[in-house]
Amino acid sequence: MNKKVNIDAATLRFLYIKYKQYLLPGGVIAACVLLFIFVIIPQFQNLLSAQEEAKIETNKLNVLKNNLNLLTNLDPGQLNSQLQTVSAVLPADKDFAGILYAVSAAADRAGVSLGDYQFQVGDITKPETQGINSLPYLQLVLSINGGTSDVTRFMQELYKTAPISEVTDVEIGPAVSRITAYFYYRPFPPLGYNDSTPITVVSPEGLNTISNLSSWTNVNGVSNVSNQPTATPSPSPASAASASPAASQSATTPFQ
Repeated sequence: MNKKVNIDAATLRFLYIKYKQYLLPGGVIAACVLLFIFVIIPQFQNLLSAQEEAKIETNKLNVLKNNLNLLTNLDPGQLNSQLQTVSAVLPADKDFAGILYAVSAAADRAGVSLGDYQFQVGDITKPETQGINSLPYLQLVLSINGGTSDVTRFMQELYKTAPISEVTDVEIGPAVSRITAYFYYRPFPPLGYNDSTPITVVSPEGLNTISNLSSWTNVNGVSNVSNQPTATPSPSPASAASASPAASQSATTPFQ
């Protein structure tokens, strides 16, 4: 059975007189606890956050200073020359003229004559065809007037000629042979700058690679052959008759 407790004014006064010495300290303690919970702790957290932000900004400032010193000490002419070299070896777009010049220069250095050629562009409504290392490429089917030794010499020279290529198929005939080569290219990535990312210079291995590439034929648009080869393509009947998006772009011409 529940009992009711009645507290009258006299009881309250008695309790107040008995415990009044504890009310003020208790109130102070309660206020301190509340102040610690709702003021001190948030301020301490804000202090830690401010210190972390200051550390991040200090790191960004150091990175910017290092990047500025690095860019100040770089040679723009050397950088431009290196960019031209690697861009000639691995173009940023489909370089039809560079490919034609490359095969002409390789044939001139190998001492062989070339026949017809055909670019296989493929279906423009589908994603670009990709080869090794997911690089897009253009496929070139090329006729060579000669046998095994002629094709071998031509491929050896082609592998040292910009833009970079890969022979994927060879058909040897008694008088005319045919090869299929992939010429790779890679578009430049989107420009993006992050002020917290350090700028890195080309590694020694990269510089050595660029130095080796600079000796290739057709780098920077200058061929090392004595006579500059020329080729004047004319559309083949097959390419002129094709008009669908899936049609391949082709041209048939003898290389002089």
